[in-house]
Parts: sequence; structure tokens; C-alpha cells
Amino acid sequence: MKKLRRDNVEDIVPLTPMQKGMLIHHLKQPASYIYFEQMCLEVTGDLRIHLFEQAWQKVAAINEMLRTTFRWELIENPVQIILKEAPPVIEYVDLAQDGEAPLHAVEKLLSEDRLRRVELTDVPFRILVCKTQEQRYLVILNNHHILYDGWSTGILLKEFFEIYNELYHGRTPGSPWKNKYKAFVSSLNKRNIQAEHDYWRTYLQGFRKEMKAAEQLPQPKPESEKTIKNVLIPASTFDLEEIRAFLKKHQITLAVLMYTAWGILLHKYYAGQDIVFGTTVSGRKPHVQQVEDMVGLFINTLPLRMNTAPNLKVIDLLKQVMQMLQEREEFEYVSLADLKKYAGSGSNLFDTMVVLENYPVDNAAICGNDALRVTSYSMLIQAEYDLVFNISVLDGIELTLSYNSNRYTQTEIENMGVHLNRVLQHIMSASTENELKLSQIELMEAGEMDSLITALNRDRLQLQVEFDI
Repeated sequence: MKKLRRDNVEDIVPLTPMQKGMLIHHLKQPASYIYFEQMCLEVTGDLRIHLFEQAWQKVAAINEMLRTTFRWELIENPVQIILKEAPPVIEYVDLAQDGEAPLHAVEKLLSEDRLRRVELTDVPFRILVCKTQEQRYLVILNNHHILYDGWSTGILLKEFFEIYNELYHGRTPGSPWKNKYKAFVSSLNKRNIQAEHDYWRTYLQGFRKEMKAAEQLPQPKPESEKTIKNVLIPASTFDLEEIRAFLKKHQITLAVLMYTAWGILLHKYYAGQDIVFGTTVSGRKPHVQQVEDMVGLFINTLPLRMNTAPNLKVIDLLKQVMQMLQEREEFEYVSLADLKKYAGSGSNLFDTMVVLENYPVDNAAICGNDALRVTSYSMLIQAEYDLVFNISVLDGIELTLSYNSNRYTQTEIENMGVHLNRVLQHIMSASTENELKLSQIELMEAGEMDSLITALNRDRLQLQVEFDI
């Protein structure tokens, strides 16, 4: 642990409930990769490393979370320490010395870079620039999630590319005013804890976590060995505009639609009526000045409880979920530790999560920059949960299932994606069939069920023949 200079300390700020949860997880399993994030950008253009470094130094200067480190030893309450100066760690590798970099060399570099992680007692943020061929680069951003959320990623990238462009053309970039993360943390201390306690205790009253199929499988490897893979859910028969028309007609949000679909899927899979899964809220409330421009960790993870009675109409369930989300807005900053206490549970309240990524990304600043342009990007996030349903909204809508391959097979997840798509199609059909009930939603089409029964009978017959022989 590096010793900090007193004269380089700008501020000392308490942790938010979400940050505390991440720190506790780190202390319990320091070798774990959970909450480690790696974003890989494919960039083309004239990347001058000295300007690249200057641009990121400027970004760090105006965003205090890129100058933040964490301390917890020998103090009662952990803190985040904001430094006055902390130039980002930037490394440069040239794999294009003999022309185009071999694919295996790039993959090896990415894999080795992941294994290095980042340290919370340093500023848990670093950058690796890899030249793959002339005017083509991989820019790899590594950070611990405790620093900032997905919304913040869009802000950081927008500011970096704008600043780089200004420097590239010999202009002096500006220094926009940013509110302090401390203002957000202070706002959390003003919430009504008793009202929060009463709400969540009532909300979770009587909940009994049912045994999930995943828990009956062999226990997965330790989290440090957990391998997270992604499966893209095949495109549905409807597009984003069709979804927006459905949302407008029924006066609900995209989150309501996706949460309801996931809840129905879990209900069908586990034959339970009392369904609970995790949801992520942005946490950016308007009472914090210019919160939409701030970089930090504002999100929180909350349980969403759905009573999926078979005779319930789909439209009525959508309205119920919408009402629940509106009612809980005032109490969105509760910690998961407190939620377990309110529910009287020592274990996790849920095993799956739904994450809606609907961030205000400035594509013009990131993709249309005349000095550097992003041609594609990928994101690796080691989530705490073994199964996460991700919804990404940019120009279109992309649905992805992230899963622990030590617990689920790719075939299981691909089938789940097909079934989830089918649930969404059923819900969308409720736009004209308002009497549609949950019991009428089928994961398999009639032909598929017949084929499955035929296949099972064929397998039994084959086994019988082999036994007789």
C-alpha cells in the first residue's frame, strides 16, 4: 500500500452503500475478479501518444473519481481519498512492428492484461494502448466498478475524444465545472432511514427464497476462477420503434417491459409465483446539481418482487410493476446488507439480475471525431451474479445474457434466450389481446413440444433396443 502525501489530498469522502458492498466483497475474496471491468475500444486515426496522455491527464483533472483511492485499515469506517494530482497509468505496446499484429498476440495481450486487475489502494484505473497496424489501435480501459458506473463511462469517453481533438488541432481545451461526488454522498445522509426501513420490511415480508434449479447443480468454482461468457439473444420480430410504440400506448417504461419479461421467464422455469430478482437503478436524482454530468458510482442494486399468479393478465402485471418502480423511487439507496436484514435472510435475496444500459452516449463525439474514431468496442464485466440479463439501448436494442460457464452451459443459455424472446413476443401481443394471462404464455411452440416428445420417445426406444440386444 502506497503512503499518501498529506499535501496531495484534496478531500476524504465516506463510501456510498453500494461502494461499501463492493469493498466488503473485495475484502472477503481479494483474489476475485468480481467488479473488475475492461473496456476495449478499436480506434483508427492519428494517435499521438504524448497527446493521448495529455488528454487523459486533463480528463482526470476534471473528474475527481479518476484521482480516487480507498483506505479501510485501522479506521472504523472505510473512506475514499481524492488526490489533487494522480496522472493516469498509461502503457503502450506496439504489436504492429512487422505489419498487422497477429490475432493470437492481441488475444494473449488482452488475457494477460485482465489477470493484472487493478488495486483499490492505488487509483483503480489504468489504460493500455496497443498498436495493431498503421493508424489502428486497441485502447483498453481497466477499472474497478467501485470508481464509476456505465453512465460515467459515456461521459469519460466523450470528454477524452473532445479534449484530444482540441489538442490535436493546437487548441486549448476548456475546463467545465463539475459538482463534487461528495454532494451526492451528503444527499444520501439526508434520507429518511426509518421510512426506508418500513418500506423494505413491508415489501419483503413473507418472502421465502425458493430453491432454484441453479442451486441444485454442482457448486461453481471460486469466484477468482469464474468464467463469465456472453450470449447475444437473437433479434426478435419487433424493433425498437415497435417497442416504443407499445410503451407509449400502455404508458410504461422499457425497464417495466424487460423486468416483466424476465419475471415471467423465471416463473415459467421454476414454477413459482413469488419471484424476486435484482435490478439496477441509475441513482442520479435531480436534487443533486448537474448530477447528469458527474462521474462516479451512483447506481444501486435492488430486489424486484413479482407475484406471477397464473390467472393474472399480462397487462395488469405490467401496470403492477410500473407502480412498484414508482413507489420505491424514494427508497432506492438502501444497501443489500440492510435488505437481507429486513427480509430476515442471511443469504442472497436473488440469484439473477437485470441491467438496463440506456446511457446518453454522444456517438458524434466518440465515433465521428476527425482525429480519432471508434470503430467498435467490447466490454468485459465480472458480475457478482451467475446470470445477468443485459439490455443495451443505443441506435437499436441489444439483449445479452451473461453467465457463469462453470454453472450453466452455452446451450442452456441459448435456449433461455429463445424462450425470453418468446415471452417478449407474447407480452407485445397483449397490445391487442388484453385478456392474455400468464398461464397462456408458452415458452415452446406446439411443433417444438411435439418434436421434444418424439425425441424423448426415440431415445427411450433406442435404449430399449440396445438393452434387448
